[in-house]
Amino acid sequence: MLPKNPTKRRSFIFLICAVLSIFLIFIADNVIPDGLLPVAARVSASDDMERAKFLLSYGWEVSTVPLEVVEVTIPKEFNEVYEKYNQLQISQGFDLAQYKGKAVTRYTYSIVNYPDGIENVRANVLVYKNRVIGGDICTLDIRGFMHSFEDSADETGIMSPTFYVMSDDI
Repeated sequence: MLPKNPTKRRSFIFLICAVLSIFLIFIADNVIPDGLLPVAARVSASDDMERAKFLLSYGWEVSTVPLEVVEVTIPKEFNEVYEKYNQLQISQGFDLAQYKGKAVTRYTYSIVNYPDGIENVRANVLVYKNRVIGGDICTLDIRGFMHSFEDSADETGIMSPTFYVMSDDI
């Protein structure tokens, strides 16, 4: 069924590949549920508004201008602190292991609606190639906490920190 002329054959094969590619893109966009895609594949973070919208999807209100923008290199080998931090990421659908050795950007925002008026709470959003790849909610308080983007308040409204950090590694 392929044309005998080599030029027409190449054109025919190219056309088949193009149609197949369009079909696969359609299937990926319309049939595969977002829940089956990694979080990083779903969340664009190319500008401050997109990152603020991402945080708002978890209920966190922030100013659209970050307090800090820092390039961070995810270590090639995780120490104990990074292992714990990555467990936090995995719990919220991210995994920093695939970014070992990569330079990523950390955007830090001030959260203005933390429960019970707790102040100095920050949202850190880790971005690689304009996609959210991880992050956390933490406080600058000396008895600080860090937890996932999810509001982990119990029925009393008290936040249950995922773990405490005593390191500058992250």
